[in-house]
Amino acid sequence: MTGVPALSADCLGWARAAGFVHRTDDIAGVVEFRSEMGAPIRYVVRRPARDRLELVEVDELGDERLVLFVAEMKVLERYLFGLFGDDIRAEVELPFVELRWDRDALAEGYEIDDSSPGYQILTGSGSGPVAAVPRSEVGLLALVPLSHFLGWSLAALKRSFLDESFRPLLAADGSYAQPELRKPT
Repeated sequence: MTGVPALSADCLGWARAAGFVHRTDDIAGVVEFRSEMGAPIRYVVRRPARDRLELVEVDELGDERLVLFVAEMKVLERYLFGLFGDDIRAEVELPFVELRWDRDALAEGYEIDDSSPGYQILTGSGSGPVAAVPRSEVGLLALVPLSHFLGWSLAALKRSFLDESFRPLLAADGSYAQPELRKPT
């Protein structure tokens, strides 16, 4: 282990808004999220190597399932914003929005690398691996939305999860919208 991952105040606050409490275990080198609603599943963030962060789901029996691994905290946090955002939408009684997760819906500049027998890897065109999930029938369910979450500001991402129609992330037809371009100041 290489130390406890440091999550941003924005990410921890978003988790709290979703009804999750977090605790840091310095000895194990992990951050753990547990639902205050009594759900038996926990999420654990750990850094097993200097250049790798993992998100693991732990069930009520203590069995672990690797959800995602990344090299950069920003990528992990964007994934967590999506994970916790679904719970926030449910808590404030907004309708469930199914985000597209087919390969054709990937954000511009991203590809899925299927060359690894055990993983599906989200890669940035010309920049290499961004995130990976264990190979499964629903691996793209994590990677395609993540490719879009990375293009938006945190403020816009939060607005989307709190908007009935998931705007600005989704266009009126339900497809992903292009991120707002920042004007030079």
